[in-house]
Amino acid sequence: MTAIYPTLEDWDAYVNGLTPAPSAIGASGVWIRGLSLPWSVLDQQLLTLAAGYVDLEQAPAWVLEIAGAQVNEPPAGLGTTEYRRIVAGRRLSIGSAGEVGDVYAVLLGLAGAEDGRIGLISDGVHVGLFMYAFAGFTPSEPYLQRAGRVLRDAIDRSMPAEAILYTAATYLWGAVLSPTSAWGYPLAV
Repeated sequence: MTAIYPTLEDWDAYVNGLTPAPSAIGASGVWIRGLSLPWSVLDQQLLTLAAGYVDLEQAPAWVLEIAGAQVNEPPAGLGTTEYRRIVAGRRLSIGSAGEVGDVYAVLLGLAGAEDGRIGLISDGVHVGLFMYAFAGFTPSEPYLQRAGRVLRDAIDRSMPAEAILYTAATYLWGAVLSPTSAWGYPLAV
């Protein structure tokens, strides 16, 4: 047994305990256990998910929904790729201590890539964060809003921040970088 998710040590004994005694006589017991086998597989998959062993990049949509529910992030109309990124970012955001490295990890989780930069910028009086990362997908407006909230939760509330996701189609070298939205998609941080 685990404290995270109560697993069943002996699935056959569990099924036998739920069925009346006459139904387990002879081949009936084998037949009933065979009918309940898909539930045992589901039980094992839930244990795997609850223990954190599921790779979000390979997880099917129904597993993503369970993982999202664990971090209080419903799909709410996002596509699978964007939802996968929100769940990954939220998992990292929950553990963030507000340090620059933690914030950067959340940004990369939201982008789904390992290419990006983060830095502190200052106007002489105030200090803020500026960060950008490569996203292998074109983000929608609802995604940008939610990703901004996830990222904001990882940052110290008093620190201003700007974050941009760029794609292969938006990041053009030699282009004028002002305004920043010309070369990426700003997150609503």
